[in-house]
Amino acid sequence: KPLTLRFDVSTTPTFMKEVKVKVPMDRSYEETEETAGGAATNVVKTKTLKAVRRVTEFHYDVKIEWSLSVYSGTSVDERTVLMSNKSSSVIVKQAKESSRLRISPRSYELPLTWLLKQVNLDDMASQFMVDTSRESTKTPRRNDDVDMAIDFSRRLSSWIGQIQTGLYGSLARIEGQHDPALEKDRQRSYMSDMSSSIDPTFNPILPLMEDRSERSSETEDEVVPGCMIKIEAQSHEGNTDRNVLLSSSDLTKLTNEHARSLQEGLETCARAFDASEYVVTTTAEIELGAVLRNLRSLSIQYEET
Repeated sequence: KPLTLRFDVSTTPTFMKEVKVKVPMDRSYEETEETAGGAATNVVKTKTLKAVRRVTEFHYDVKIEWSLSVYSGTSVDERTVLMSNKSSSVIVKQAKESSRLRISPRSYELPLTWLLKQVNLDDMASQFMVDTSRESTKTPRRNDDVDMAIDFSRRLSSWIGQIQTGLYGSLARIEGQHDPALEKDRQRSYMSDMSSSIDPTFNPILPLMEDRSERSSETEDEVVPGCMIKIEAQSHEGNTDRNVLLSSSDLTKLTNEHARSLQEGLETCARAFDASEYVVTTTAEIELGAVLRNLRSLSIQYEET
């Protein structure tokens, strides 16, 4: 059955209360009061008063909900949630209007059928290859197999762009609506920092090919200590491909370094997160942003290689 990756997002604003706020102004004025004192003398009292203006604030409770899931065939209701978050924040406005605080439920989908066909699920080994017998195969780059791989990479990049606009663009708009009357209650929005394309994660280099008639005695089945991912040697029609420049052991090390580096990046994001710098954003959105940046970086690297 086809497998599809799906991202859902929505926000629901609810009006909470109306608050009258006195906001100090830059100017002040003096008020003089003269009263009769003893022994036929008058007492003059002068008070310096700060000018204030009265502002009406409108408080909204904004509930944000998003999820990253996968489903098989057309069974959307039976999808498996991979990552999700529900949060609630108070947005203060100086106008009673909530349309820009609302994200109508929307979904972004990415079919994974082509990608899964490139993986042998029995040993989790890649089985992508260029069919050199096909008449349309002209060069290692100009052929249908590579064209489909690059097409998937571009669709992945486009899907990530939709999420960045649908989720992070909307969160930035909502944070921009937060406008309390008092300066001390305002916060600078750091949402623009999340649009950075810089990805510190180590990405594995695609293996190069080399014609070698003789092989060294190095074993392909070397065990990598503490590995999370094990890559087996690729085989086609019963013959293991022994012409890759990197052994399966080296590929396993590279892939595990990628996983370790990504996990380290997520932990760094979580430690560096300061809730006081954001209005509606939580750690979950920061971590999701790190994963999406890495996916886009992998996509770009794949197309360029």
